[in-house]
Amino acid sequence: MTNQEKLSLYTSIFRGRTDVYPRRWEKGDKSGWTPAYSFDWNDFNAHRARGGTMKDFGDKTLCPVTDDVILNHLLGKETIGIYPIFADNTSYFIVADFDEGNWKWYKFKDKDCKSGYMREEDLIEQLVDKNIITDFAGF
Repeated sequence: MTNQEKLSLYTSIFRGRTDVYPRRWEKGDKSGWTPAYSFDWNDFNAHRARGGTMKDFGDKTLCPVTDDVILNHLLGKETIGIYPIFADNTSYFIVADFDEGNWKWYKFKDKDCKSGYMREEDLIEQLVDKNIITDFAGF
């Protein structure tokens, strides 16, 4: 499989917004995620010297997801995330973490905006019955 085929496979599974992606940052003991921006550092540093922040800095452009961005992520050069919710409020995939023993009830909201709580076992059963998930570790 060529590198381009690998990238195509990866992006076919992990589909999300392509106009922007979150980038991980770390500073001292703090860390988090922020949208990836392109900007001139000299302009930003001058803005920051006047008391400005990235939030109110106007000369920035959202960075789109590209093959180079994904390749750098896969090579460990950059840690990126994905914004899985599309403009029409749909998503291509779901991620759930069931490894904590005390996480037994999950709040949910379905496509008809009905909400409630569901036991872990019932949630997994529904996801499997609807063919939303087909394989998961530990169950």
